[in-house]
Amino acid sequence: MPLTRKGKQLFTTPFLVKKEAVISHLLRRGANPQVRDTDGVTPLHYAVQVGALQTVKMLIKYKVDVNVADNVGWTPLHVAMQSRNRDIAKVLLVNGADKYRKNKDGKTPLDISLCYGKDFKSYDLAKLLKLVPANREL
Repeated sequence: MPLTRKGKQLFTTPFLVKKEAVISHLLRRGANPQVRDTDGVTPLHYAVQVGALQTVKMLIKYKVDVNVADNVGWTPLHVAMQSRNRDIAKVLLVNGADKYRKNKDGKTPLDISLCYGKDFKSYDLAKLLKLVPANREL
C-alpha cells in the first residue's frame, strides 16, 4: 500500500518515530523508509534526534542509508553527535556510518560533538568515534 501525502508527513514526524509499533506497521505496509521531508530529513534522522534507539535499529534492518544527508549535509551520525546519544552513534557506526563525512559547513561528526559540549560526554563521544574503525568501502 503506497503512502498518501498525509502518510508521508506522518512518517517524517519526530513524534511518530518514537512509536515503534506504528513505524513497524507502516514499514510492513510498504512505506518507504527513505522518504524525506522538505528539508531532506528522513525518518532515520528524526529517530536519532529523539533518541528512539529501537526505531533506529528497525530502520537499519529495512536497509536505510545510514549516510543519507539532509539538505544541509547533516547525516544521522551528525545528529547523534549533536544530541549526544552514544548508544545510537555506536549503532550507526557499527552499521557503516561515515565518521569523516562533512556537512555543508565542512564539519565532521567529531566537530559537531566538540561544538555541543566540553564535558565528559563530549570526550566519550569523541573516543567512540576514534575506537570504531571507519568503513571506507561503503
